[in-house]
Amino acid sequence: QVLALLYAYYTTVTPATAGYPTMDTGTCPGTAAGSCFWQLFDRSYALFSYATALTSGGQNFAVRDPYYTRWQSAGGINVLGPATSAETAGTSPAGSAYTLQSFQNGLIFSITSGNLRGREVVVLPPVAATYLLNGGPAGFLGVPAGAPVQLGEGRFRQSFEGGAIDYTAGGTATVRLPVYSVGLNPGPATL
Repeated sequence: QVLALLYAYYTTVTPATAGYPTMDTGTCPGTAAGSCFWQLFDRSYALFSYATALTSGGQNFAVRDPYYTRWQSAGGINVLGPATSAETAGTSPAGSAYTLQSFQNGLIFSITSGNLRGREVVVLPPVAATYLLNGGPAGFLGVPAGAPVQLGEGRFRQSFEGGAIDYTAGGTATVRLPVYSVGLNPGPATL
């Protein structure tokens, strides 16, 4: 079953592009009742329709590969949540070109040029909120360099072009700036 709000968007995307539904239209979790609907389709598509346009612009969003596969493997609607933007191209302060798609709880990047070219990286909670508060890909952190790594004792780190964000599972996230230089002053002490 495809409900009216989503059906209107689906007819513009067309079955030839998205395929046919693999589930009934659902309500987006974490949104006000009746404000967001979503549905999966058999050509690796997810469609999202909001009752009113979002403050970021847009009311209807499609998630397709490679974002669809990354979105699903990262937990889909239950972790990243519904799409809140279309695919958007940009360039980081370090000169890396990327395309990203934003979701309620995170971001998915496809890096198309620069030292990180060819990487597809997901930024999940709690890193996503701290990352966006620090300017996201247009800020000093730039684009993500890779997936989070475990530091031990429940601590994790996700690296970016201009620093890193450390976090604990289910806890807080902290920005770590890179060390650009180390200076030594001669004195009476010995090393």
